[in-house]
Amino acid sequence: MRVIKRSGRVEDMKFDNVTNRIKNLTYGLSENCDSSKVAQQVFSSMYDEIKTHEIDTLSSEVCIGLITNDPDYEILATRITASNIQKRA
Repeated sequence: MRVIKRSGRVEDMKFDNVTNRIKNLTYGLSENCDSSKVAQQVFSSMYDEIKTHEIDTLSSEVCIGLITNDPDYEILATRITASNIQKRA
């Protein structure tokens, strides 16, 4: 599976990068806010040549769906969205 980076380069998908990006944004959140759970759901919806900003959008949407499990997922979704906007600007 390949991914299109923000620069336009096409590279092989590194699932660890996606997992680490989500995990890095969970600082200060409850232990019930599980980054690996989010990453697993994101991976199941990914496709070949997905753009990195689409991965961020998908990650945020997964977090929104998990708010009923823990309200900190809303904070995580906001952090992912803010980071995505910052990287695209």
